[in-house]
Amino acid sequence: MANRRVTLYKYIKIPPTTWRYYRAVFSTNNKLKPHCVLTPSGEQRHEEGQYYLGYRNVTGQVWEPIGND
Repeated sequence: MANRRVTLYKYIKIPPTTWRYYRAVFSTNNKLKPHCVLTPSGEQRHEEGQYYLGYRNVTGQVWEPIGND
């Protein structure tokens, strides 16, 4: 089996759009900034939503839920 590249996302809702996946933000010391995501308008903090691991396999994009904290 080949190595898999996995990215951490958070599934949130930013008005007026629908629910979407956004990349989680890491600080300069490679620790996760809690509840922060990188949106097209910049870094934002959102308490709601859930974290997911996103990766591709032979069937397409896979989203594995890993919780809210």
